[in-house]
Amino acid sequence: MSDIDAEIEAIIAWMTSQANRLAKHGALVILDCDINSAVTSALAKKAFGGEIHAVLFTCRDRSHRVKDAQWIAEHLEISYEVMDITPLFDTLTGHLGPDGLVKPERNLSHLKMLVQRCTADARNLIVLGAA
Repeated sequence: MSDIDAEIEAIIAWMTSQANRLAKHGALVILDCDINSAVTSALAKKAFGGEIHAVLFTCRDRSHRVKDAQWIAEHLEISYEVMDITPLFDTLTGHLGPDGLVKPERNLSHLKMLVQRCTADARNLIVLGAA
């Protein structure tokens, strides 16, 4: 076994031990058409098999990114759902006003994390990766 294979196996063992420790039966990932989420999804697929679910977020029509993320999910044979969080994002930024306490892109990242964690809790899945 090569060093990289050993590292992959160690990461997978760590993922499954964390899920077991938290009494979760699989994993939820945010798939965002970038290399980080693609690698995380591939490792999760290897660790949890069919017990992985991906969330693909869209906000203010980023359909090209969603299509790329869908391709990754389909290629890895991972179940997924597309969530348009535009209304939530607009409500959040509307309450913060034009000079919001946090930059809009940070608001979006925080909102994705919140929705990711709520979705994972509802499905009894461990969260892998972050928004």
